[in-house]
Amino acid sequence: MDQRIFNRAKEGDLDSFRQLVTESEGKVAGILRSLLGPTQEAEDVGQEVYLQAYASLKKLDHEQAFFQYLVRKAVQLVIPKLKNRSKHMGHRKDDPVEAIKSAEYPMDKYEIFNYVFNRMDPDLRIVIVLRLMEGYSVDEISEILEVSKSVVLDRLIQAQQEIRSVLVETVK
Repeated sequence: MDQRIFNRAKEGDLDSFRQLVTESEGKVAGILRSLLGPTQEAEDVGQEVYLQAYASLKKLDHEQAFFQYLVRKAVQLVIPKLKNRSKHMGHRKDDPVEAIKSAEYPMDKYEIFNYVFNRMDPDLRIVIVLRLMEGYSVDEISEILEVSKSVVLDRLIQAQQEIRSVLVETVK
């Protein structure tokens, strides 16, 4: 992206803002789909991200800050939705190893990962998506989530341990 496009968008040029949206929507949509699934809810959150970004554009000083704002806002908007889903799913109440072993059909590694991932604490899911799926560094995730690097690392380790423990017990 070009700083000039960002500056024109900041001055109220809607075509320039549309260009910013076009250049960033794949990344934002990817994060939202990874966390919420390919749902209408993910699309709605994406629209809200850009509405809030447009309203906050004048507060940002450069295009990189705009992209960081988008990711941070997407994560901020998705956290309550994930936590609400966790409450309704009976988060962590079932034993994943038992559930997988007693499934109607054998699950492959991908299905097991998804089963565990979708029942994982939302804070752990977010760091997995940002680090492993989107390629953000620990420093960047720390900034996005507004937590310390050690918290990010702890969450990554905890998520990895959860996934590994289930895979070890279920994949022979």
